Amino acid sequence: MLIPANFKKSEIKALVFDLGNVIADLDVPHLIGQIRSLGVIDEVFGANPQRILEEHDAFYQDIERGVYKRESFLKALRSRTSDGVPAVSDGALIDAWNSVLHKPLDPRRIELLHNLRADGYRLFLLSNTNDIHREFFTRKFFDELGIELETLFDKTFYSDVLRCRKPERAIYEHVAREARLVPAETLFIDDKEENCRAARQFAGWHTHTLAVGTETVRDLFVEA
Repeated sequence: MLIPANFKKSEIKALVFDLGNVIADLDVPHLIGQIRSLGVIDEVFGANPQRILEEHDAFYQDIERGVYKRESFLKALRSRTSDGVPAVSDGALIDAWNSVLHKPLDPRRIELLHNLRADGYRLFLLSNTNDIHREFFTRKFFDELGIELETLFDKTFYSDVLRCRKPERAIYEHVAREARLVPAETLFIDDKEENCRAARQFAGWHTHTLAVGTETVRDLFVEA
């Protein structure tokens, strides 16, 4: 039986996973490169496209809260353009936006989820995302691995659907209530410490901040 490292057998009964950089790898530099290749970077995404992906950026936060859906997201981007800006199709903008998820999925992480479920754990997904990315990664899981993402978990929770995002209190309280989680028996795994800190503060969960590039989610479990 697999158990989370540093925990006793049967101490943890529910596992809440982030998606980006935990189950599926993100590649922000690649995304920025794709945006730059469109030739509209200053007008549409600003001189520094990294800004739109930063947690404190209001536009980015609203995307993850579901304020902007596909059409309104594209409209908001195009509202930033001026005369003389190269024409870029909706498809090109969407492809650039989704390119952050271009890396192949690791089937060993999916095998881990299957093994954890077989060992009796309840599994949940809690992701800050948006409708464009959700459509893309849902299709990606099926195309690459033949798997319906939703079937890997007891329940999935997405920020744009819930209209709130990590590290806001409301999202943890919603997940805890809907999943009927016992705080002392729950482990939350995320790649951002601020999200883990909020999970401890607002939900009382155990947490692990994944050291991206140094460890993967597979390293967090050992044979009992």
